[in-house]
Amino acid sequence: MRTWPQKRPRQAGRFLLLPIVVLIGCGSDELSSPTAQQLRGLAAVYLDFAAAKGRGPENEQQLLRHVANVPAFVLGASKLTTHATESQLNSERDGEPFLIRYGVGVSQKHGRAAPIIACERKGKDGTRFVAFANGEIACIEASLVESAIREKF
Repeated sequence: MRTWPQKRPRQAGRFLLLPIVVLIGCGSDELSSPTAQQLRGLAAVYLDFAAAKGRGPENEQQLLRHVANVPAFVLGASKLTTHATESQLNSERDGEPFLIRYGVGVSQKHGRAAPIIACERKGKDGTRFVAFANGEIACIEASLVESAIREKF
């Protein structure tokens, strides 16, 4: 029969490994890439909607309608425009539409503890960009993202 203190080192090891994998996955220049900027803009619009309504948009049409009414400063340096189309919701790295988890609320959790609201469908070189419900953007090993979205999307 195992006791809690014996399990703790194994669990702690798994949580310590995640930041290492994340750091190996992408360089800091990747987080300023066009795809990261695009996802950052998408997350900003999503969170702007969630702040006003209490939850993220329910579907793509609601998201695109909201983009049309968002002030330019919210869009920032993203590739989104107030005349957003479905093609603007595609990753430049993999050419695929972003996977978006609709209806998620704004999160006060820090870092990667917040729920994922969007990510690349395939990514590149074994990594995917991910947007969290607190506005953070990260580049994470694709297998870790896959296991997270399997149960959430």
